[in-house]
Amino acid sequence: MTQLILLNKPFGAVCQFPAVAGRTTLKDYVPVPAVYPAGRLDTDSEGLVVLTDDGRLAYSIHDHFHKHMVEGILRNLDEESQEAVILAAEKLYEFFLKVKAEDMLEDH
Repeated sequence: MTQLILLNKPFGAVCQFPAVAGRTTLKDYVPVPAVYPAGRLDTDSEGLVVLTDDGRLAYSIHDHFHKHMVEGILRNLDEESQEAVILAAEKLYEFFLKVKAEDMLEDH
């Protein structure tokens, strides 16, 4: 069964699992083996990080950010949590657009 973890990454944590000398990483907050972030947040930001052990799902979140999946998640949350997820989703989507644009510029 696919594991899906939603983590509110705190400010200052590095958005990766391998240890970074003297830095807090996702590994310090998620003691689950073999899950990885589907996207990243800057160390100096906080917000929703989706973690999964399913590579296809991670790619799907990263590449398309499926609307129906977000709606399914939101249906089960209170209003404050919905707002936090929507804000984090918007930031994640903006990040992916930026990365895609940078990749396109590098290709030319």
